Parts: sequence; structure tokens; C-alpha cells
Amino acid sequence: MNTDRQYRSVDEIDRLDFKDCSITNAIVNEDGIRLELEALIIKANNSQNENYTDSYAGETHMHLKAGKIIEAVREGYRYYNADNELIREVPDEKIEEGRIADLTQLFTGSYLADMKVLEPGKCNLFIETVSEEDHMTASDSYRITVTYDSAVFTWTRYLNRVSQ
Repeated sequence: MNTDRQYRSVDEIDRLDFKDCSITNAIVNEDGIRLELEALIIKANNSQNENYTDSYAGETHMHLKAGKIIEAVREGYRYYNADNELIREVPDEKIEEGRIADLTQLFTGSYLADMKVLEPGKCNLFIETVSEEDHMTASDSYRITVTYDSAVFTWTRYLNRVSQ
């Protein structure tokens, strides 16, 4: 395997797996949305996968070119007791447009739990923030709807293959 190579996957969101993915840095500006990711899984069917099996990429740079957040929702939840009785229900909360910029500051240190393409040039990012008290526990989940021109993921090396 060539360690000097830069891998570049364009518009292959459906050929990536985000289940272990964390965001180490986030920049949202007029150029688009840039996230630095750790533990992104490159699926076997990705055009850039030389291992032909699901494998973790090294540090990965994601750029949603001309990316714009068009909607942000803090996802609600249901809380049940041990007898499976509903104790509390919190509905989804749409984030006001003026507060979306503040929300993007929470991305760094959070998990990118998934990305789903809704249609060409439009996707949902599912982001889970980490609890301040217990850094192993997700606290809030957000569904961020984004439009973009292209989705570019780049990395320079592969790490381990994914254990099933």
C-alpha cells in the first residue's frame, strides 16, 4: 500500500460508514462546511478502498463545497421507567436560524453518527454532542440538513480493517 498517496472520495457518502466517527475540528463559512474526522469507515465498495473490505481511514478531511445549513433540529426523545411506562416525552425542537451559527461551535468534540443523502446535493448530518459530566455519554442529538455542490473526503492512509 502506498503511504504517500492521498485518497479522494467525491460524492460517495453512501459508501462511507460513520458509526464510530468523531469530529476533531469544524469550520463553517462561505466556502462550505469542513469537518476533520477520526474513525471514518471506508466501505469495501468505495472507489478509493484498496483493501476491498471495510476499513478505517486515518484522519479524514470532509469538505461539503458551497455547503449551507438550511435546517437544524435538536431531536426529541422518550424516557421510560423499568416497567416500560412512558415517564417523559420531549419533542423535536427546530433551531432558529439566528442560533444555527452558535450550534456549529458544538461540532468539535462531538460524534458524526451518520450522514444520509436526501437527494443529490442535499443531505442530513446526524451529530451527537458529548456530555460535559461524562465524556462517554451523548447528551443531545441534532439533525442538520445541508445543501452542497459536492462532498469531498480526503485521507492519506488506512488504519485497521473493521472487525465484524
